[in-house]
Amino acid sequence: MKSVSILTVILLISTVATAQDIDRARQMLPRDAIKSIDKPVFKKDGSFLKDSDEVLAVEINGEARAYPLLILNAHEVCNDRFGNSGISVTW
Repeated sequence: MKSVSILTVILLISTVATAQDIDRARQMLPRDAIKSIDKPVFKKDGSFLKDSDEVLAVEINGEARAYPLLILNAHEVCNDRFGNSGISVTW
């Protein structure tokens, strides 16, 4: 248990961003550099996916969809509609 706590502290310390890091990130990616998916297309048979692929699943009123992390890693946001309701899936 002690080694897990030490590892957690090390990970927390290593992920703290400074103001300079944030400014550098802003300079590297201009506004809207990562395009969202605004009209997703789904394959009902799942032929696009391998068994080992991870997905973010959403179910609303009995309608389910899977958003592959492979795709979300590249786009980070997927805007979708379930009937008359709009949702944003973020990663």
